[in-house]
Amino acid sequence: MPTTLQNSIPIFPTSTMTANDSDTLKWCLMGSLFIVAFIMGLLPIWLLPMIKKFAEKAALILSSISCFSGGILLGVCFVDMIPEAMADFDDWQKLSGQKVDFPWILCGTVIGFLIVYIIDGLSTYFLRRQEQCVYHQD
Repeated sequence: MPTTLQNSIPIFPTSTMTANDSDTLKWCLMGSLFIVAFIMGLLPIWLLPMIKKFAEKAALILSSISCFSGGILLGVCFVDMIPEAMADFDDWQKLSGQKVDFPWILCGTVIGFLIVYIIDGLSTYFLRRQEQCVYHQD
């Protein structure tokens, strides 16, 4: 006879999960998503000293790793998080009795992506400017 733990959280959500189990599972998955995205984002920095030997291919390898990390983040965002946020927002509207016609979830998503894009553009600009200053000092 197999034994089961009374307080264990199932790997896959089932209809017998309580709200507390579902919330715990969501927090665990959000934490693991953050950790994986963070590690994949820093992987190019950690690999840079090892791949400097292959200077011609280094930029391609770093770009591929960064694109893969960004693709994972975008995929999870568009496939899982945005539809769930929109469903939760609809549930909130029904419970509160308020009707909001403006798409706040999508607007917040677009603003978030614009902030990330601006930060990326500014960091690229300043890093290239710093590299040019280093070359001019010689």
